[in-house]
Amino acid sequence: MPNWQLIRSSENLRRNLKLRARLLGGIREFFTERGFLEIDVPALVPLPGMEPHLHPIPVTIHDRHGRPFAFYLHTSPEYALKKLLAGGLDRIFSLTHAFRDREVSETHNIEFALLEWYRTGADYFQLMRDCEDLVCELAESILGGLRMAYQGKTIDLRPPWPRATVAELVREHAGVDIRGDTSLEELVEIARRKGYS
Repeated sequence: MPNWQLIRSSENLRRNLKLRARLLGGIREFFTERGFLEIDVPALVPLPGMEPHLHPIPVTIHDRHGRPFAFYLHTSPEYALKKLLAGGLDRIFSLTHAFRDREVSETHNIEFALLEWYRTGADYFQLMRDCEDLVCELAESILGGLRMAYQGKTIDLRPPWPRATVAELVREHAGVDIRGDTSLEELVEIARRKGYS
């Protein structure tokens, strides 16, 4: 069956596309109502990010004389947003597509939607509250409440959500004590002893 016939016949696809549109609209409304400016960042950038665990996708561009030069699909809107933040914009967000090579799996796509927001004068505790408020507002609007079913479980979204440090979670779930100054070599050795590598 051709793709267009599948689209016409799939009520599930139609429902999901409408739900996604409501979700994206709700995210934009949430940030706009709080004084954030939406930024449409460029997808093609001359330099990729510097994170060693992210793999940018190179794109060859040609100038008007046909000479090739390299650009990249951005891995996130972070650099573009931080330039604007440094330039004086104090509340900004981007809801865009991002691209990362080597991430194809059942839970990852090379292209995906990504939300990032920044504001001056706020610590990470405030950003945690932003996240809680965003999710709760979307749940109220779309689901009609703060409880949702997921994979056979009921999730209660009422704040405050639990808070934990990375060290606490690693201790709880992996049985490993780490510190802020634990070296990479120590972490690799711990992982080997635990059978994680």
